[in-house]
Amino acid sequence: MLPIGPKGWGLNEAVAGAGMALFFILSGFLITSLLLADPRPIPFLVRRLARVLPLAWLVLCLTLWLGGPHELSVWLRHLGFTANWSPMALTVYTSHFWSLCVEVQFYVGAALVVALLGRRSWWWCLPCLALVVTVGRVLAHKHMVIDTQFRVDEILAGGCLALLVQHQHLPRSFGDLVVVALGGLLVAAAHADSGALNYARPYIAMALIGASLRLPEGS
Repeated sequence: MLPIGPKGWGLNEAVAGAGMALFFILSGFLITSLLLADPRPIPFLVRRLARVLPLAWLVLCLTLWLGGPHELSVWLRHLGFTANWSPMALTVYTSHFWSLCVEVQFYVGAALVVALLGRRSWWWCLPCLALVVTVGRVLAHKHMVIDTQFRVDEILAGGCLALLVQHQHLPRSFGDLVVVALGGLLVAAAHADSGALNYARPYIAMALIGASLRLPEGS
């Protein structure tokens, strides 16, 4: 409804993909920061799921009921936030819930990692998982899909950024031109015709958010 350029250029899709990457980076940054501050997995899960489940389940139940009938497995996979796994269970009316599926799965996975391995594991586990997911994308030739195992590296990269900030490994500020250049590069990395550059999208988005931070003196 708001063309960013000629339709043939595919800029709307690229900007949308770039925006989604930024959203996931910020989400990973927030969740990791929360767990670093308070590593108790049960209170973390209770708080996060209490914010998501009531309204999400209400909307999903109404949507599936009005758009039905659907098999029980479709209902269960939607309510369990696994509808974006192959084979896909998302419907034409619930397709946008894929991102919430990725988010909720990350919440549960993050809580499990902290519960089983402790908070210190965060420092090596997040970077390793991000690289494993990205390598998996490369091997499977997945540029931009909604399957969690091929998209969660964007959230994991946001978590890595939180670790860098926590460990004071970022410069206090970057020039505005750097931020603008990274923004353009991110849109390019989200374009369908960019090929292998898509694999770097999580880390370009991470760099963009990191370059946008203005850290106070002594942080």
